[in-house]
Amino acid sequence: MERNMKDMKKRILALLLMLTLIISGLMIPEKAHADTPVRYDLRDKGFVTPVKNQGNHKTASLFAACASMESNALLMGYGTYDFSEYHLGYFSNVVCTIPSESIYNEGYAGKDTWYDEGTTVFDALATLNKGFGPALETSFPYSELTKKIDGSHAKDNVLNFNGVYMVTADDIAGIKNLIMTHGAVTVEVCARSWEESTNYNTNTAAAYTAKFDDKYNKLDHAVTIVGWDDYYSADNFSTNPGRSGAWICKNSWGTSWGKEGYFYLSYEDAALTDKKAVCAFTVSQKGTYDAQYQYDGGMCKYTDSASDGAAIKFVPTTNQTLAGIRIYPAIDSDGRFKTTTATINVYKNATDINTLSSATLLYSFTKQITNAGYQIIEFDKCININAGEKIYITVTFDRLLYYGLDGAKSYSDGTKVVSFANADETYIKWGADGWKDAATQYKSKDGTVIPYNACIKAVTLEGADRSLLHRNGEVINPVKDPDPTPDVTLGETTFFMMNNEEAKINLSWRAVENAEGYNIYRKAEGESAFKKIATVYSDTFKYSDTGLTLGKKYTYKVLAFAGSTEGTSVEKTLTATIKAPWIKSFSNTKKGQLKITASLVKGATRYGFYRLSGTTYKWIGQSKGYVFTDKKVKKNVTYTYKVRAYKGNLMSAQSAAKSYKVKK
Repeated sequence: MERNMKDMKKRILALLLMLTLIISGLMIPEKAHADTPVRYDLRDKGFVTPVKNQGNHKTASLFAACASMESNALLMGYGTYDFSEYHLGYFSNVVCTIPSESIYNEGYAGKDTWYDEGTTVFDALATLNKGFGPALETSFPYSELTKKIDGSHAKDNVLNFNGVYMVTADDIAGIKNLIMTHGAVTVEVCARSWEESTNYNTNTAAAYTAKFDDKYNKLDHAVTIVGWDDYYSADNFSTNPGRSGAWICKNSWGTSWGKEGYFYLSYEDAALTDKKAVCAFTVSQKGTYDAQYQYDGGMCKYTDSASDGAAIKFVPTTNQTLAGIRIYPAIDSDGRFKTTTATINVYKNATDINTLSSATLLYSFTKQITNAGYQIIEFDKCININAGEKIYITVTFDRLLYYGLDGAKSYSDGTKVVSFANADETYIKWGADGWKDAATQYKSKDGTVIPYNACIKAVTLEGADRSLLHRNGEVINPVKDPDPTPDVTLGETTFFMMNNEEAKINLSWRAVENAEGYNIYRKAEGESAFKKIATVYSDTFKYSDTGLTLGKKYTYKVLAFAGSTEGTSVEKTLTATIKAPWIKSFSNTKKGQLKITASLVKGATRYGFYRLSGTTYKWIGQSKGYVFTDKKVKKNVTYTYKVRAYKGNLMSAQSAAKSYKVKK
């Protein structure tokens, strides 16, 4: 009995101690973080590029946006990139002539000294959404910031900008999800407040501003969040914020500032307690989409009252293939984004926006939108549209929301960003009042019309079944009046690569001499005959087949053609599954242990690891994450590994082999 009483007292004391730690902010209950790790750092995974230095210019938002895209490129497996802040800032601000067939209304500010005027994250977003950037730092170095760039270089993109995903700055769980899914995210802070030692601890590089006052009352700087530590002690801050936990942030003031350019930002910082957006800038490889048709240059404001949706009208000058849209998902009256369902309709040859019921409906598509931010929504099939047809695309929501608009804005000295909005181009729908022209709907207090464009764009993608190529926003017909019966001999097409992404199979093949192009044929499991699914031309040797059924087998052949003559092809079969990972790095910090880090595969629930034994790879274990430790290694022995990802009963192909010589 006495022993039981002593045990009971110990348990009570332990419980009281735990409660004291929680209340004092020194400990966070594990249960509150069941879905995410308590500490996470993209640097540990190799998904962060080196710290840069913006110098004395007001360009922090450009560095934050580029750092976010660089991180996303690493996470997605595209490689290491150093994007140009100079290129992004220049085309966000300087008036110049830009050759463009796909951008109708372009907006710029009128200041050559833009780099000292201040540029926001949303200025960068607007520019990237136009299709300008990201470009390489080596092509447009920051050291040449004061020089002018010819407008013909606006689209010198090394990758395509894919879109931005957003949450509010006070959404801790949402920010963590963005970082794990997309990489580093941008956040605005009040850096002037760090001049006070009570707000910034130089010894620990820990920042915490309790509240904004008359002196420090605005967000004046932008950084990127690369991770978090829920147990980062509240004692590390000059002023105790009342709880532990901090964001791990990358600054753009060089490596001599903070902790080699990084610092900790308290979860309770005043900059994070409002509805300001935290943004994940994402990229995709060139060729993912080809052109976009737009009137808006970004987002400047939301509609003054809740609306049903938005629409765009455009007239293509050539035959093209429509494959998706870009929209800015609407917000609710509380200023926050919530999951919404959008219905997208594509019409042709309506008399005007209010006669769509009598027009030809080309396509109807319903999509649940789960993330805020300007993003692309791909259709589940490509839609052929012809030159001269009036095309209307409408987006309506399952409830009344506030939609994004693009319009003019001003600098403090009165300099305006140029913005064009013509009648009969974009529209907003208000319930029973129907569609209203966004360019003429809004008026100032004196009755002057304020022109706006609804934030909606139409895009074309590769994999179209038109006999057209789309490159860098221009539409080219590479074959004009071909000889229907050329006197040529076409060889056999052979594949040199096939791989999976989520419900997508990528094909690559070797060029065939004399070929004008290639017809791609597919036979799904259970089908008896091949069907032609696409045609590409002689400068293209790859194709991505999307929208496939997971777990289903597909057989392909690619036939070279010249006129009406087709060659032959080997056949290749692959099961539609998830993307194969690759081995990113090794870490040998403990004797007899080798940590293996694989790339992140979207949707994967576990990873299986294999080690070469003789001439075969043998299973050595699995992990719910993409990190696994081989605890049976010996010093000075070289080991070779492969990894594959799993999603339920589906598994990816094995990765390429990678070797490492153990040092401990």
